[in-house]
Amino acid sequence: MSALADRSSKSPWVSRRPAAITVAMKNHKRDPRGFTLIELMVTISIAAILLAIGVPSFRAIIENNRLATQSNELITAVNLARSEAIKRSCDITIDPNANGYVQGWTVSTDTTAGAGRSPCPAAEVLRVFDGFNGLAIRDEDNPGTVFVASITFNSRGQKFPIAGTETRILLQPENCATGSIDRARAIRISNTGRASVVRRDCA
Repeated sequence: MSALADRSSKSPWVSRRPAAITVAMKNHKRDPRGFTLIELMVTISIAAILLAIGVPSFRAIIENNRLATQSNELITAVNLARSEAIKRSCDITIDPNANGYVQGWTVSTDTTAGAGRSPCPAAEVLRVFDGFNGLAIRDEDNPGTVFVASITFNSRGQKFPIAGTETRILLQPENCATGSIDRARAIRISNTGRASVVRRDCA
């Protein structure tokens, strides 16, 4: 038996683990230690600082995008009403819903007769618009007053009545603090019927 064992130990077919591999495996043992309490507290503190900086900025971006989108919706309604008034050669009116523009508005033909009017032959709703989500719509000249007036264009594309003043509408986020810089939009419609949008501070 001893002779057989001796021959086996000398056989080239017997696998032996090199000493270098054995040492490497011993040295490869991982340190089971995880994060220390201090490391965890530092990580949480950094995350809190980043959130404190990023969340208000992200909210402002969302509000700004919403304001721009809904301002463009009202401008679209104005341009549609004006172009249809010229095309149909009769009055076209933008009417707010019962609770004001915040609940939506419609563009429709106007059959009202009277001095300086060009009534359409039949009443027809041309387009219905959704309201303002999270926005307040006010009279720019009187910010404490909600804007609820209808806007009419005559057959020449002019705002009716022609001798009236420029229509000035203020859009701003709800609960926007007075004086907040560039967080509001003013839509101004001249007597010729042209509309423009300008940045404004909240009022």
